[in-house]
Amino acid sequence: MVNVSSLAARCPSAGRSTLYGPLKSAVNNLTNTFAGEYCAHNIRVTCIMPGFTVTPLVKAAISQEELDRNAAATLLGRMAEPEEIAKPIVFLASDAASYMTATTIEVSGGRSMTLNPTYAYDKLKNEKEKEREA
Repeated sequence: MVNVSSLAARCPSAGRSTLYGPLKSAVNNLTNTFAGEYCAHNIRVTCIMPGFTVTPLVKAAISQEELDRNAAATLLGRMAEPEEIAKPIVFLASDAASYMTATTIEVSGGRSMTLNPTYAYDKLKNEKEKEREA
């Protein structure tokens, strides 16, 4: 079994999706719990924790400016393509990972900070601009 979590399980994502990160943390924990419960049945349970991935929904929901900021905050300087997330899933589901269970693999391009570090500053700036317009 391969679960898919999110980098938000480890990195807070203030404002936009307050419950998303805690729920993804639960997926990570559930992975370890299930691994302990199903090991006697020779069922391995693993998880991947992807970072920002360029999907059609992401492109539609997030401004290009924010996407560029996210890419810049990643060590590899870009967001993942869906195929780059799929490959570790295929690996974990294969016999090549036959001795892996109760583990979560981060696939984030080296992103290790808050997912949207400018949230509070951007929000404050927008509120001040609205006050000036009023």
